[in-house]
Amino acid sequence: MTPYVLGMPFNLFWLVMWVVLISATMAVIYRLDPANREEQSS
Repeated sequence: MTPYVLGMPFNLFWLVMWVVLISATMAVIYRLDPANREEQSS
């Protein structure tokens, strides 16, 4: 019997969860990175 989380098999949920978490983490890092500030006049 396969355990289901949010209507998805656990293995699929595990992969989707990590894709979402890594994407969110990368978005936060991108927003906080001083190299991405638009105030720089180069």
